[in-house]
Amino acid sequence: MTYDNTTTRKTAAQSNKYDFSTIISRYDRLGGNYGKTSKVEQIVSILVEYIKSNNLEPGTKLPNEKELCSALNISSRSLREALITLATLGLLEARHGSGWYVGKFDPANSLRVMAPILQGFWKSSWEEIMYSRLAIESVTAYLAARNITPEGIAELEQILKGMENAYQKELHEDYRRFDRLFHQTIAEKCGNSILAMQSSMLTGLYYYMTWWTPQDNMPTTFITHQKIFNAIRDGQADEARQTMEKHLVYGLEWFGKNMRKEELIPMQK
Repeated sequence: MTYDNTTTRKTAAQSNKYDFSTIISRYDRLGGNYGKTSKVEQIVSILVEYIKSNNLEPGTKLPNEKELCSALNISSRSLREALITLATLGLLEARHGSGWYVGKFDPANSLRVMAPILQGFWKSSWEEIMYSRLAIESVTAYLAARNITPEGIAELEQILKGMENAYQKELHEDYRRFDRLFHQTIAEKCGNSILAMQSSMLTGLYYYMTWWTPQDNMPTTFITHQKIFNAIRDGQADEARQTMEKHLVYGLEWFGKNMRKEELIPMQK
């Protein structure tokens, strides 16, 4: 089985994918206290060490969830929580129907500090996450309108063009990717690193939990994104905040009416 054929470095298949016992032992010796921390935190640390020790490149596919559960002797529920924790940081990427892939961020980030915080997000409902986004992103939109640079405006405009292209061609996966990037970029340009971090975590988890974008919803959301961009570009902070609020309230109401519980967090095939 081949997980990545684009690099000469070790891939998830070439490296002994069941060699987690060595990683667990090393983690324990380094003070990880495997068996004394929460199960999800243990799995997060082991997966990060697995990626680092095997020099897995961004885009490398991991073993499937069944193999990981067997190798680590854990439940699928615990594994899923750990995978989502890593996905919210951008260290992993979920591709629906395909599996889990190494993300573009450096796995050397301080996950042992962040993991317990992110695990709390997992226990929240999508409504709680959405209301939290409503509170935070209305402020990031307001601040972005006041603080964004010309370079930031150009970057946001390119993302909006990507959304438009995906919308016109009905490329749902691409539309979702640009949609998420649009919100994350606004947070990054707001000038407040704490809000940006909170927004990134919430947005990442929300976009994973609500993994699909229905075709009939794209026209409305795209027009709203245009309005948000225009307000930020023109420095209309109050307008940006109000439009973002309306956008997120619409999403909250729409998903509340149309999304079934079984459509949250799809099982990997």
